[in-house]
Amino acid sequence: LLDLSRLDSGTREFTPINVVIRAEIDAALVTLGSIADKKRISVRNRCPSEFEWVVDQRAFKQIVINLVNNAIKFSPPGSNVDISLSETENAMALRIRDEGPGVTPSDREKILTPFGRGEFAETHKIDGVGLGLTIVSELLKLQGGYIEIDSQPRIGSTFVAVFPKVAETANRAATA
Repeated sequence: LLDLSRLDSGTREFTPINVVIRAEIDAALVTLGSIADKKRISVRNRCPSEFEWVVDQRAFKQIVINLVNNAIKFSPPGSNVDISLSETENAMALRIRDEGPGVTPSDREKILTPFGRGEFAETHKIDGVGLGLTIVSELLKLQGGYIEIDSQPRIGSTFVAVFPKVAETANRAATA
């Protein structure tokens, strides 16, 4: 709640630095290892080992933790969560793919709102209060990015965190 409050009030600072994306993801995954192990879920970081991008390091780690934690929560035991990325001239897209129940079209907007939980989470008593994706969305907006959801019922979901080149973001943050 404190993070969301800081984001809403505009007091969360944006500090862009150059990071090795795979290493940052690996560091974030350490905190989720026991959760994945308990469900026998294989979390596979498929990002190139030397790929660098300029991001707010703390926000990036929080985005990864929230998205991967959700992927683990909603995936069945013994399944896989894959993390990959792609780059365009103007942006990096970080993809977190799970093998969970998928997100219905009617729930896609709802799960991005504060305390918004999808029907599956409610009916299957999945832990959480519905703030993780809101925080992810707000942290991405802070960096000039956004989140996309690609999902198919009973097949899984891919959450895509899009980070623009930092020059545009740094200029926007400096004038805010």
